[in-house]
Amino acid sequence: MKRAEYSRLKEVLRVKRESVFLAFAVLMGTACLAFFTGPAFAQAESQTPGEMAGSEASSDETAQKNKEGWGLEFGVGFVLHVQDMEASASADFDPLTNPADPPEGNPLNISNGTSDWAIAPGFSLDMTVLSPPLFEAKYAPRVFFQIGYQNLLEDSFTGYRDFQAGEGAGPCGVSAEYPNPGGPGAGTDNALYIPSTASCDATTASNTSIQDMWYLGVGFQVPVPIFEDRAKFRLSFDYLGQKWGPQDFSFDRNSSYTVCYGQGAFIDPNNNNCVRPNTGPGPPTRPGLIQIDQTKESVSGLGSSLTTHALGIGLKGLVDVYEWRGLKVRLFLETRFAWLLNDYEQTGTFETDLGSFNSTIRPSEFIAQGGGGVRVYWSPF
Repeated sequence: MKRAEYSRLKEVLRVKRESVFLAFAVLMGTACLAFFTGPAFAQAESQTPGEMAGSEASSDETAQKNKEGWGLEFGVGFVLHVQDMEASASADFDPLTNPADPPEGNPLNISNGTSDWAIAPGFSLDMTVLSPPLFEAKYAPRVFFQIGYQNLLEDSFTGYRDFQAGEGAGPCGVSAEYPNPGGPGAGTDNALYIPSTASCDATTASNTSIQDMWYLGVGFQVPVPIFEDRAKFRLSFDYLGQKWGPQDFSFDRNSSYTVCYGQGAFIDPNNNNCVRPNTGPGPPTRPGLIQIDQTKESVSGLGSSLTTHALGIGLKGLVDVYEWRGLKVRLFLETRFAWLLNDYEQTGTFETDLGSFNSTIRPSEFIAQGGGGVRVYWSPF
């Protein structure tokens, strides 16, 4: 009996305790509501009809101020630029053989080279002006205009490179009929190259650079219902300009020949040995004098600069990470695809003692970029 009464008393206390907790919660909620809304109600009750109308107008004015108007945004970030290049080079060498009997074609053809891609990181700066929302809606789009500048960290891109090596008379452009123009045996009779001993190599390079890039764009911004409505997506139609530095061309050739010289020296056609007439007793010939003649020839020059123009589209995703009054800090990721409006090329013709050299670099018409960074948005109006 006592146990039953104790259980009943315990149940009554539990119900009362829960009732007290519920009443306390209701009381606190009412107090909070009164704290935030009481002054407004009190003001409304004490106002005359004219004062209430003025208060409503003031409230509408405050709401209008809280609505986003024109906005100004500054951004700084990194960019990765990707663009292919095509290039070619050719040379019209002055003949190294006797002009009366030049070899066919050009020694060490330099027209079989390759080109690299213009891939480089860099930094970007830009400014964006945004209009107010186009209409009254939570996810209403906004129009924006942007202008920006980009600078790549890579100083030079290899537009063309070629390496050739050869041995013998043909590739190295010499023959036995051509007297040695200088070096060992100069001024003596029949100072000759021995063509079979000739070896040579040539390195050709043509470099360029992207000195500056700038862009203008106009597009739409649309709020995205993620990250508590703090995300935005932008689509823009962009103009992209590029300033290419002057083409830097170089050609280096190393040659090594064995020279046969001496009074009356000649090359024995039976064994390609260097011999000379024997003026004394014994065989009709005796060994000639030989020595290695090494030469290094270089050509360098600057070709034309270039300014290109392209049109494309840009995609950008943004998310607000901090807000203070009218200022917002945003992180962003972006990408851009653009196409050159014309076929552009950098050309260079270099007249030298070795002959005439021609080099051409053509930027690819397709440009791809990606990047990201931080932006500061301010809505002063």
